[in-house]
Amino acid sequence: MVIKNIQVPFYFGLAVYMFGALFKIEHYYGGQLLIMAALFLEVVFIIMVLIEIITSKKARKSTKILWVINYSLFPIVAFLFFPLL
Repeated sequence: MVIKNIQVPFYFGLAVYMFGALFKIEHYYGGQLLIMAALFLEVVFIIMVLIEIITSKKARKSTKILWVINYSLFPIVAFLFFPLL
């Protein structure tokens, strides 16, 4: 199964996150909401990537396992080292 436009949630989430960070720096209302929305979009992107990896016919099973571990554990490790403000 090939998911078309898999990068859209990633880039849109990145743009929303930058605006959220700008709002937080400038102390505008809604900065935290934009950052949470961006994190939700990143979770959607990660789920789409995991589905794409698992359903891939070209990759070997060992490669799929390593990619799934990477996309599953990296957000947890990043959250531990860089907690939300």
